[in-house]
Amino acid sequence: MAHGLLHLGVRFVRMKFKFLLASAFAFVFTFFAEAGAPQRVGHTTLTPRNSNPDDKGMYASVIDPVNGYAYFVGNYLFKLDITGPLPVPIGSPLSTGQFACAAIDVAAGYAYFPGASIKRYALGIGAAPVTAAGTLTLGSGAASGLVIDDSDANPANHYLYVFTTSTPAKIVKVALSTFTELGSVTLPSGEDKALLGNLVDAKKGYAYFVTTPNSTPTPNISRVVKIKMTSGSNPPVRIGGVDLDTVGTFIDGGSIDTVHGYAYYGTYDSDPTVRAKVYKVRLEDGDVTPTLVGNTLLQPGEGRLAASVLDPLNGYVYFADDNSYPGHVYQLSLNGPNLPAEVGVLSLQGGTSSTTPPNGTTAPNVSTDANLPYGEVFFRSAAFDPVRGYAYFGQDSRPNQIVKVQVATRPQQFLNISTRGRVAADPNELIGGFILTGANSKRIAIRALGPSLGAFGVAGFLPDPVLELHDSNGLLIASNDDWQQGSNAADIPVSLQPHNSAESVILTTLAPNTSYTAIVRGKGASTGVALVEVYDLNPSDGAILGNISTRALVGTADNVTIGGLIVGNGTANGKVLVRGIGPSLNQAGLSNALADPTIELHDGNGATIANNDNWKTRSDGSSQQAEIEATTIPPTNDLESAILATLPAGNYTAIIAGKTGDAGVGLIEAYNLQ
Repeated sequence: MAHGLLHLGVRFVRMKFKFLLASAFAFVFTFFAEAGAPQRVGHTTLTPRNSNPDDKGMYASVIDPVNGYAYFVGNYLFKLDITGPLPVPIGSPLSTGQFACAAIDVAAGYAYFPGASIKRYALGIGAAPVTAAGTLTLGSGAASGLVIDDSDANPANHYLYVFTTSTPAKIVKVALSTFTELGSVTLPSGEDKALLGNLVDAKKGYAYFVTTPNSTPTPNISRVVKIKMTSGSNPPVRIGGVDLDTVGTFIDGGSIDTVHGYAYYGTYDSDPTVRAKVYKVRLEDGDVTPTLVGNTLLQPGEGRLAASVLDPLNGYVYFADDNSYPGHVYQLSLNGPNLPAEVGVLSLQGGTSSTTPPNGTTAPNVSTDANLPYGEVFFRSAAFDPVRGYAYFGQDSRPNQIVKVQVATRPQQFLNISTRGRVAADPNELIGGFILTGANSKRIAIRALGPSLGAFGVAGFLPDPVLELHDSNGLLIASNDDWQQGSNAADIPVSLQPHNSAESVILTTLAPNTSYTAIVRGKGASTGVALVEVYDLNPSDGAILGNISTRALVGTADNVTIGGLIVGNGTANGKVLVRGIGPSLNQAGLSNALADPTIELHDGNGATIANNDNWKTRSDGSSQQAEIEATTIPPTNDLESAILATLPAGNYTAIIAGKTGDAGVGLIEAYNLQ
């Protein structure tokens, strides 16, 4: 039995409901947990405007999240304190010239910018301003992209890897301790020109450069080239490259997920009305060439992606656009090994102009004060602060603005939901209903266990369960008797393969935003105690198990109905409503409804979190009516039970029973309210 669902004598399980009742629950879709959404905080205008030289756009940025500083450059290099409500400039900006990318060596206290010569700037300790700290001209040509290997704790062993625009192009290694050139590797034809989106996984020892042919053949295909970073004076090594598409593409930014081993790149088309693509590349371990997972096409009107940040903890990558009024930040779920899924769009603040240009039309966003005519638009750079949970996007405006966005947290979600109850003859089968919400289909496994319960001391288990899955209209989607006889039995994860061949499993992919019903019957009209379970096989796929509700014959003693849920895959506590329903089932035409249900909620150690008899009043006598009604799904009968709880990740058990020891048909439910 997976995950040790039986503990401390409390059987650990989950919940569902019958397709005959599905329509009664459809209205609650909007209350289930979905992906968190990013929130605009505000912007800092970097005034006064400089006209000689012009501010130009914020095309490059780096960040020191631990010490709380970000650095943005647009002909002037700004140091910003990011520890307060909005970024605050530190000292006067430094006239540096404009750069397309940058790299930071926090331990050594320097930032590096590519150009005809590599420019180095001292970051300044604390509130000290940035200062110029030398230049380096490479023998093989101008630098157009760079990354830093700072994997060694000793800054004396830090190195810069630079893409030069020589013909052929090279990746040049620079020792930062001496600021001198060490060696290089020559790239083959077709990898002549660097695009934006230079990424590095310093811990694993590889850099990734986006390249394209220096000429303009058709198609002009972009490629991700993997470079092995080496120790000491050893030159870098080219591992290989992967084309992002079979058609011409232009890449203006990307982000790397070093935790899971993927990179994400957004397209920047000359026509902003062309729908953008977000490419996902598997970086591959060791000296193996990266592989292309594929691309996700954004919605119509969503194009020209130019700045990106990635938050691996919460599981999202963000891209901001250029030439769209107002600007937008697009949120995509990393989605495990699958293609990223677009889950949200944040529209940013408009400007003072009553007539904005059409999307895709370039217009000067220029003002002599902080009130820009077109607002927060033209995003060209971005930095992410994982310490405080904010992203910063730099604009191509005059004067420049830095927009602060709070990134989305991921609420805890149901990873596994199940219910243990008694299976009797129709209409008293074990009937579980669940709802999927979100943007994408979900791969799930549904199990019906009987004989396995005997190993946990459950007497009178169902000897041979049969499992059916129905859609919201009651149509049969799939069924299974003995799990090994299923057509896709070999695909069932080993951890979910039942120990007894008489038990049942359905492995399938289901559409979101609809309800489903799982029914457990006894083969040959047999009866007994069974367990019905639903497992989320990819919690990061952009859809979630939003609700589980199980109807069963609630008995006494060991024959009470027990629901369990495992919540996780989030960074914010989950808000859950658990209900015990009885009398109102009579309205659905069911006889022998449980007259007065009680409900208990236990944590993974068996300790009682809460219990409830009549839903309007807590066990201590205080009223919870307003809080339950605020969920918009209170029970409809005063004798029914409800518990509203905020839960961290973990295992939980809910038990429904009759108040006076009576038996009857009851419904046990859990709703994810985030």
